[in-house]
Amino acid sequence: LIKIPATPPKISEFMMDLVEQQMEYREKNNVRRKDFFQLLVDQRKEDIKNGEEAMSIVQCASQVFVFYIAGSETTSITITCTLHELSHSPKVMEQLVVEIDETLAKSNGEINYD
Repeated sequence: LIKIPATPPKISEFMMDLVEQQMEYREKNNVRRKDFFQLLVDQRKEDIKNGEEAMSIVQCASQVFVFYIAGSETTSITITCTLHELSHSPKVMEQLVVEIDETLAKSNGEINYD
């Protein structure tokens, strides 16, 4: 809109190259991972398959950059990784629920820092 770049051109070019190379690599080698980038790749494929307008490489690079910036905060990235691991480990999640219930029972249902 106002044509003032929020990041230096070198960083923008790096993100564009990274996204483009990763998309090509994953598509050519049929590589699938459980990550945010895979969601973008899958969405693009589905849009193209359905004859819809797919996100451009620029739009994908923007999404990746925003995701990276948002995830760089220590607390949020720790919570994100924990929830991801718990969602893929039902037994660990069950153990965590039991431990939380036991801890709450010891403190009469009050949350404290002990």
